[in-house]
Amino acid sequence: TLVVADEGTWTVNATTGAITFTPESGFTGDPTPITYTGEDVQGNVSNPATVTLNTNPVASDDTDSYTPTVAKTVDVLANDTAGDKIVAATVKITTAGAAADGKTLVVADEGTWTVNATTGAITFTPESGFTGDPTPITYTGEDAQGNVSNPATVTLSHTTPTYALISSFKAYVNGDKQTVLEWKTDSEVGTIGFLLERLNEQSGEYESVTQDMLPGMLTPPHGGTYRFVDKAAISGKSYTYRVIEVAVNSEGTISGPYTVQAKQQLPVNQAMFADGPEGFTLAQERLSTKQVQRVAVREQAEQSFSAQVKKKTGKVLRIPVSKTGLVSLTADQIVAASGLKKQQIVQNLKAKKCLVTLQGKRIPTLFASEGGALWFYGQAPARNDIGQNIYRLEIGMQGSVMKVNPQSDNDSGHIYSEQSFADRVKAEENHLPFHLYINKPVKDFWAWEYLLASGKDFTVTHSLAAPNMSGSGSAAVAVNLVNISSRNLGTSAPYKVTIFLNGTDIGGAETTATGDWQIRKEVPVSLLRESGNEVKIVSQLNSGVSYSLIYLESIELEYLRKYQAVQGELTFKSGHSNQVTVEGFSSDTVLALDVTNPDKPVRMRPTIRQTESGSYAVMVQTKPNSSYFITEKTAATVSQTMTVDTPSQLRSGKNRADYLLIAPLHLIDSAKRLAERRQSQGLTSMVVDIQDVQDEFSYGLAAPEAVHDFLAYVHQKWEQAPRYVVLVGDGSYDYRNHLGYGWPLIPSVLVATPEGFFPSDNALADVVGNDGLPEFAVGRIPVFDKAEFEQYIDKVISYEQSVHNGVQKIAVVNDKTDKAAGDFKASANLVAGLMPEQVAVTRLDVDTLGYSAAADQIKTAMQQGVGILHYIGHSSLIGLGKSNSLLSASKIDTMNPVGPAMLMVSMSCSAASFGYPAMNSIGESAVLRAEGGAVGFFGATGLSLNPLADIVTEGFYRSLFKPVSPRVGDAVLESKRHYLQVKQGRDAYTLDIYNLLGDPAVQMPTHQ
Repeated sequence: TLVVADEGTWTVNATTGAITFTPESGFTGDPTPITYTGEDVQGNVSNPATVTLNTNPVASDDTDSYTPTVAKTVDVLANDTAGDKIVAATVKITTAGAAADGKTLVVADEGTWTVNATTGAITFTPESGFTGDPTPITYTGEDAQGNVSNPATVTLSHTTPTYALISSFKAYVNGDKQTVLEWKTDSEVGTIGFLLERLNEQSGEYESVTQDMLPGMLTPPHGGTYRFVDKAAISGKSYTYRVIEVAVNSEGTISGPYTVQAKQQLPVNQAMFADGPEGFTLAQERLSTKQVQRVAVREQAEQSFSAQVKKKTGKVLRIPVSKTGLVSLTADQIVAASGLKKQQIVQNLKAKKCLVTLQGKRIPTLFASEGGALWFYGQAPARNDIGQNIYRLEIGMQGSVMKVNPQSDNDSGHIYSEQSFADRVKAEENHLPFHLYINKPVKDFWAWEYLLASGKDFTVTHSLAAPNMSGSGSAAVAVNLVNISSRNLGTSAPYKVTIFLNGTDIGGAETTATGDWQIRKEVPVSLLRESGNEVKIVSQLNSGVSYSLIYLESIELEYLRKYQAVQGELTFKSGHSNQVTVEGFSSDTVLALDVTNPDKPVRMRPTIRQTESGSYAVMVQTKPNSSYFITEKTAATVSQTMTVDTPSQLRSGKNRADYLLIAPLHLIDSAKRLAERRQSQGLTSMVVDIQDVQDEFSYGLAAPEAVHDFLAYVHQKWEQAPRYVVLVGDGSYDYRNHLGYGWPLIPSVLVATPEGFFPSDNALADVVGNDGLPEFAVGRIPVFDKAEFEQYIDKVISYEQSVHNGVQKIAVVNDKTDKAAGDFKASANLVAGLMPEQVAVTRLDVDTLGYSAAADQIKTAMQQGVGILHYIGHSSLIGLGKSNSLLSASKIDTMNPVGPAMLMVSMSCSAASFGYPAMNSIGESAVLRAEGGAVGFFGATGLSLNPLADIVTEGFYRSLFKPVSPRVGDAVLESKRHYLQVKQGRDAYTLDIYNLLGDPAVQMPTHQ
């Protein structure tokens, strides 16, 4: 006998001489070789011989989810941990029909499987139009000794998330005695449009009512109202319809059947407008009274924030700049912003002791000799997700004085008035966020409008001016687009666009690629006009293409332009000229700058002459292909309200905290109250200003990644990093306030998923490894103002003081069975099975109860009180259940009476979103309700797949009911560790979209 530690035991059979190796439990490698000897009958001993065992490699089956129409790569070796290691280069597909080398398999009408020879990963690339589950395949691999593994199976399947939720479907009679069908949606995420079908009672088949697709909202995610005239339907007769959603990735849901009878008169809806086929109208869902009130609360909160900021005094000022141009700051303005004495400001200006910086770079500055003002060249932010550049003015620090061009003035007196330069005029508006419609990065997620060609061309037209045309040289039109989605059953390119300029066809282009797309066409300069240049963009359909969706971002005109000032200034490029004269100034007091390097502008020495018309012409010596800026508006400024920047200690390595709150200034006092609560529970607590975070880690910019970079520093450098991080303040993906609802208090980041980009706080807290697993338990309290925050704190304190013997009840709600979306009942069984014996489980099965009865029982449970309300099924941004029929944000807002607060968990789509600034998700409504509702809401900010949500669920409840009193954030964090362990890094986006609304340190009851 030989026992080898950590490997196993070798034994010799005394009868046969056979040697057996018995491995220890858990040992899967090759045992250390042993030697043996034997003797003959005369007792002569043999030479030593070696026994070596090589363990065959073991391949494990792989089951994964995928998004139809999108290639999916499976790291098949990641779970092949038993036996000898499989060499990646030896992986072969063994399914019949594979290529001779086993590296490729083409499955007719499905797609192609390929093996990466370097990594061993296997990729399935679906054919165009294939949206089903591919036939499973098998593979083998070999170890370094050439031993072949067993065959293992790779299975891919998809679960359809919910895109549009139809809340109602009705029929009315219009003034022409026609049948008008009306349906409403509560949620549209990735919805492109709809098809209507009517049941043929004789054949039993559904037939198309609409020849072409009816466009969806294609804007916000919360849906709208649609009407379509069914000319073939007879008023008063009963018909059965269904609505087929067309969504990105060729997916969508089928809603219905709806049996309706057009008897009632069509209600008047002034918001309806025509868009698409004849007889089709639509209207965006209006904001509720509560939502309108909250917009007002946001405005009041911004005023409160501004008032508190103005109270600060100090020697460092923040100067926001959102437009490129001259920044002019007077001594009086600096005094008003800093709170310092005017004498001190003037003295520092005279001594040029005012340092201007941008993102750490010194910015050249001009100073008035008498100490009355300073000037510098400001730039708009280059990034699309930042609304303002933040310049810093440090009073008392030696400034960087702007250099003056050493070239001498040209005193010839000759005015060059016929010169021209190549200019580009850009027209752009931002009305439509389309991050829900694309799953690949693009330059900007905001568009001007959409082009949806379905059955016929789709045209948009815009006008641009081309001021001060020279009338010579060449010209061009550039159209910037983003290709989103198409349905193509042919071989031609699905995206095709033709452009017209002032009625003339100037050509077009076509492509198969999604994402950013620029079409640029050169045109005769004679086609351009000084103003009113009409650019018509036509989206067309090639043969076999049923629809294409394209977003328009901007239009540009390129032409040669006269050197003529517009409203007292001009920015231009010199081309090949070494001297340029700019006409059209009303004053001889001008400032000329060389801005070829905009971070280091140089002051020019211009020659100024008055023309016969009485205006002034400015001549400057130039260098070829350089950029210049001339302005007479030296008293105007492109900067906005200055505020004081107070220093912080966030980079001190001596900082310590168990519990960290990040809040805007006007919520700091309330945040301190919550911190004191946690401090009394033994958690070392700290409150920091989001402005300090941005000042220290993004140069004052309201960059979405500032919090992430701060937390990365905290995790690495602080003496004690926190367990819990609370983001106090509403988040939004409208970083530049395009929609007009206000700036986000704490910006959220958008993460990529197969179904689009969604907001995520989890990504902010994932500071090591970028694996989806956060290093902190993070939660967001999505409040606007102090009153909302104080109400939430009161609710948390009441909740924690009222629980003594643990969560006694959980209501588990599962939506009606939908095979395409997942087995909701099985998921509910999983939750029930994870409950401790002392927790009473109430099952609310919509299949059994129906929507109405289930909704009533949910309301009763909330009014009487349950520890946890857990939901599985369809949901939208604002409600649970198909058509939001089980529970909605508005029902939570208006519920009366209401019981004690609870923990709410929603393993469904979008219910925990906090990114849309115009309205609250159901999760936000539950958390923000002053009484009752939820102390915490754990759910998805985007589209969730039910099988993946089950994994999150299991990890969450296994942690939540541990004997030691947990906090809800601990369970959230554990749910993600469990998911990562099960999925081995696959579908990691699920970790990012599942987020906690509420305080992660909320104490949960113990269960001994």
